[in-house]
Amino acid sequence: MLIKEFINYLLKPEHTHAKGTNGGLRNAWTAFRIWSLVFLISLLGIPISLLISTLYGVSFVDHAGYQYAADRTMLQVVWGAILFFSVWEELVFRIGLRFSRINLSVGLAFAAVYFSRLVMIVLEPPRPSWLFSPDTIVGIVSIVVPALVITMIIWSLLSLIGDERLASFYQRRFGIVFYLSLLTFALLHALNYEKELWIFAPLITIPQLFLAAGFGYVRMKFGFQWTVALHIFNNAFSFLPALILEELSPDIMNRFIGGDFTAISQLPPREAAVVFTFNMAWSIFFMLIFLSLASMIWEWVKDRKGRRKHAVVSSSLNCLLPGLGQFYNNQAQKGKMLIGAFVAFSLVAVPPMSLPANYSSMERLFNLGAAILAGYFVIYMYAITDAWIVGRRLDTAESVNYGD
Repeated sequence: MLIKEFINYLLKPEHTHAKGTNGGLRNAWTAFRIWSLVFLISLLGIPISLLISTLYGVSFVDHAGYQYAADRTMLQVVWGAILFFSVWEELVFRIGLRFSRINLSVGLAFAAVYFSRLVMIVLEPPRPSWLFSPDTIVGIVSIVVPALVITMIIWSLLSLIGDERLASFYQRRFGIVFYLSLLTFALLHALNYEKELWIFAPLITIPQLFLAAGFGYVRMKFGFQWTVALHIFNNAFSFLPALILEELSPDIMNRFIGGDFTAISQLPPREAAVVFTFNMAWSIFFMLIFLSLASMIWEWVKDRKGRRKHAVVSSSLNCLLPGLGQFYNNQAQKGKMLIGAFVAFSLVAVPPMSLPANYSSMERLFNLGAAILAGYFVIYMYAITDAWIVGRRLDTAESVNYGD
């Protein structure tokens, strides 16, 4: 059970070899499920951040991230914020979690350059704009070359200590190493916010702490390449949607936020096509998050399955996702059909809701939404009713068997 394994690992981290699962697609799905879980949990930090920003009158948005994006082209943001910094931070915080002399040397070397950059950001001394910046070839060289030199120095120093002693330390003190990686990663992201909020670093970096936990688990269970891929995916999720809409039309975001649906329906064909594609991709993406969460809840319930009321549990599961209750009642074929119907209907319902032309009037949008909700209502009610009826039969049979 993924949730149980994840929680148990966080409570007691172990320096074990990456095992992975059978096939890249399964690894990718498991990594995505972990990301979905920590992403949803990290949302709990938003009310805390809102409270702090309201009390102190300071914005809690990722100031450094938005400033970085505002000062660069979309291509530079994709290369820098999404690709380069994702790999760099994984080299700093995660590659050294799996002990080898080269991993530790590379991690500490890139950490030295990384922290030098942060010190310059905080102290703001005069420096060339290209220094420690991935925007230019010279800037990349200023990061990579010092890191390679430091790597060779650290490699030589570690050889004096001996691999066996270092490996023994990892085995005995890995929990400290793991937790230190998580906390450092999270707290350093406080530098992305306004200086007035730094005193609240442990609170405003709760989302980053949960993300670090997910990255660390994936690193140890599946390997370094998977946590790099997950970090890139996370940063793309954070930056790309706003970047695409901003690149398309600076005013589109304001229209969405302000609820100016009529203006959205009157977009030129090219912009309308992009908005349609964006809405489709966004809807499918959140459906995947929903399915991944449902699968983890199902694993948790199945793992605890015993003699309990089938009618109540199965119908409750179907309130989350139609078909889960049928699986609980040992009707796997019917469960697959209901989940398939739910996904198929969702894929059919998304395109009309994504078309800007359907935003021409609130009445049209309301009627379309009502029709879609009616379709979902039929699927959910059938699944819940069927699970309740079958569950009652199973409960009755169990009562007879146990002599209740």
